[in-house]
Amino acid sequence: MTLVFSVLVTIYLCDKDDYVQTPALVQNPAPIQNSAPVQNPTPENRRKSRGKTKLSDIWAMTGEYKTQLPLNDEGQPIGKDGSLFVRWLGTFCENGMLCPLTPAAWPSVDAKFKQDCWAEIEMRYIIDPNIVAPPNQMAWAMHLLGELRRNRRTKLKKEHVKIGLTREQVLASHPTTIMKAQWIEMVDYWFNQKTVTLSDKNKVSRDKQEEISRSGAKSLAQISDEMAKAKGSAVERAEVYQRVYRTKDGVPISTHAEENMSRMTELLNDPSIRLQGEIGRGILWSNDDVYARVMGRPERPGRVRGVGFGITLSGRNATTLSQFASTPSSSRTTLRISELETSHEQLREQVAQSEARHREELAQSEARHREELAASEARHQQQMADVMTSVRDMLNQMSQGARDVSTQVLQMGMQKSVYCNASSLLTLNVFGLAISNLQFNRMTSTLQILFNIKSLRRFLAAEENAAESMSTAAFIETRL
Repeated sequence: MTLVFSVLVTIYLCDKDDYVQTPALVQNPAPIQNSAPVQNPTPENRRKSRGKTKLSDIWAMTGEYKTQLPLNDEGQPIGKDGSLFVRWLGTFCENGMLCPLTPAAWPSVDAKFKQDCWAEIEMRYIIDPNIVAPPNQMAWAMHLLGELRRNRRTKLKKEHVKIGLTREQVLASHPTTIMKAQWIEMVDYWFNQKTVTLSDKNKVSRDKQEEISRSGAKSLAQISDEMAKAKGSAVERAEVYQRVYRTKDGVPISTHAEENMSRMTELLNDPSIRLQGEIGRGILWSNDDVYARVMGRPERPGRVRGVGFGITLSGRNATTLSQFASTPSSSRTTLRISELETSHEQLREQVAQSEARHREELAQSEARHREELAASEARHQQQMADVMTSVRDMLNQMSQGARDVSTQVLQMGMQKSVYCNASSLLTLNVFGLAISNLQFNRMTSTLQILFNIKSLRRFLAAEENAAESMSTAAFIETRL
């Protein structure tokens, strides 16, 4: 509805004879042909020139099939398809309903028109997201379209605003491909005193330029791409300068250009100064490259000399040769980052799998250890039980032996010394018996035996004390 309303308003503001756009162009914006007769017919002997670029085949694309837009790493269209894209984008400026030529400043144009232009581009072309990030693609395309729109306005002024013509005469030469309201606004802008003053100042600056490139319709990016493919590696802006500032015959366009080329050639022969890069990188440059050393003057903000459209100082901070030479291209950097991220994820998966295996092996090891510990504890308890049984048997034997010895001592009437010697002998016999019956490989069993022997000694010592204090008959009677 908004688009239809805009059309109705435009029809109301414009004369019927001046408004030549059709509703079909509103739905599928395409360049408009000049169907009106030429005001100044050319002579019969003049060679007939080709008409305006239409590129109807691109406009006929409906979005079912999209073309991959070839770009270098700096986001500049290259190759045949890149050149075709730029030419097609230029046809937007032939349709005042799609890309109006007024107001003069491109940022002041209503965002709705830019959104419509971007929709047409997005429907037909695929822009590499590794070179131009998706959130920045519309701004990138609108920047390029803004340059083409400015060139279109400049060309119209050059064709119609001649020296000596008045505003009314220029208005009368209104091209039929331009909406009348927009033409009037452009003419008023051109004849504005501020614009005239600025234009005269720019003409003076232009006249001071000692040489103008002969690149023709090809952009510097396209020329450098052809040179890089022929060379096998990226070229720097000094090499491009030597290409575009020559005539078709290969002769420098001026003496000053020839001097610059001579100095550049001498410096380019020094390998320590040359910049290195891969094909598709764009035009190599730095603040200290061969071009900068010969041409002088630092680069200005917003523009870098000799590298083509869209490259600025803030876009890439290349201040030294070493920094530039070691800086990878944006798309290759993105690819390398993607590879590293993939490798990192694989390593994380491997580490996770290794940790899982380690935890499983640790759990199995702990289970085996618990089983072995339980079995060892069971064996130890059994051994302790066997030792205690042996000790009890030994004590019983010792008690019986002690009674037998006491009886023999009384019967033979032996003295205390004999009894003590017998007790000591009995202790040694018991100790030897215990040692022979126990297993020394268990520390706990050995300690238990030593404890029992010590208890036995205390028992015998008590027996000796009792024997001293009691009579022999009483001692025998008490013990039996």
